[in-house]
Amino acid sequence: MLCAIFLEKYLLTITSYVSFTILIPAACALGIAALFSEKLRAALGKLAWHVLLFALAIAFVIPAGVKVSSMIEDTYRASIEETIANAEQTTEDIQSATSGKTDEGEKSGLSGLFSKVTEGITGAATAAVGQLKTVLNRFIEALAVMLVTSCLIPILVLLFFLFGSFFAPNDPTATNIRDKFLSSSTEYPFGTDNFGRCEFSRILEGGKTTLGIVLTGSAIVIILGVFFGILLAKTGRRRNILAESILNAVTAIPPVAYLIIFIGIWGNSIPTMLVALTASLILRMIKLVKTLIEVEYGKAYIMCAIACGAGKARIMLVHILPNIIRDIVQFICLSCAEMIIAISGFSFIGLSLGDDVIDWGVMLSDARAFTGTHPELLLYPIVFIFISSLCFNCLGRLLEKEGA
Repeated sequence: MLCAIFLEKYLLTITSYVSFTILIPAACALGIAALFSEKLRAALGKLAWHVLLFALAIAFVIPAGVKVSSMIEDTYRASIEETIANAEQTTEDIQSATSGKTDEGEKSGLSGLFSKVTEGITGAATAAVGQLKTVLNRFIEALAVMLVTSCLIPILVLLFFLFGSFFAPNDPTATNIRDKFLSSSTEYPFGTDNFGRCEFSRILEGGKTTLGIVLTGSAIVIILGVFFGILLAKTGRRRNILAESILNAVTAIPPVAYLIIFIGIWGNSIPTMLVALTASLILRMIKLVKTLIEVEYGKAYIMCAIACGAGKARIMLVHILPNIIRDIVQFICLSCAEMIIAISGFSFIGLSLGDDVIDWGVMLSDARAFTGTHPELLLYPIVFIFISSLCFNCLGRLLEKEGA
């Protein structure tokens, strides 16, 4: 519960800063420029309105969410205090009833004592069951709120980006020159581009391509990185120093260098991009897992397990891996955000995934020539890249806060 609230307050700080120090002044500057430029007045004015509306949206939606979270937190705290007070009152009633029954039993004999004690036990059991139900209901409510306000929303957004192409209103590759540069409508929610293609359908198709590469690469990085990290952590000291030196040297090479090399060998394709991104991340994952395992091996609970006769496999699978899995998943979440930006950036500068492959970077590159007349074609991919990267960052930060 507290992790969700801290995350939303973090987002409140970031979004308020971005809105009032960057986006709103940028919208004002664009509006002023539109007043003095007759050729670009319509385009700059439209872009200024888009930026202003986006700034106002993120400036008021996040604070509203924080306000709701604060109300939920107050309600949850009040319910916990009420439950504790009821439990204390029930305990006092049981104690007083028991003492009263003892006094009356001394006066009325064994039969009266037995009946009153039975009634007291029955009443106490009924009250305890009622309190247990109340506590369970509060716990389930708090758990549902935490899921909705913390990790569920980013996951749902990412799932929509990944599988949204199945619900696309139009074919993302269908062209119709007569319908080029259409405004938003029911048939074309985001309008059309210079070839008359549905911009919304292309955005969804680009999300499937980009997130498909990111999630596939993440699975490969986790499997190979954890496997080789465990192997290197269990080697001797001399081999360990040699492996660490090689890892430090190889991880210093940027991913773009791998991509250029692999494109020269295999050409532009999705597998080439996948190999180039995972090659760098696998090495970083190996180094991370190796370091985490070595740190865990020096802790007291591992020494106790070794003293109790636990084998190396049991120590690794039962004791160490469950304690480092949070750090591994956090690293993957933050790396996914980096991969999204890397894929889009590489495609934007010409290192694309192929001639017929649609991704957000290709859309940015295609819309670059129409920035002055149709800036919305450039704005849509940027917003989706920003939101998807923010979702992965939120998941990573949430894991960091829960582990703190």
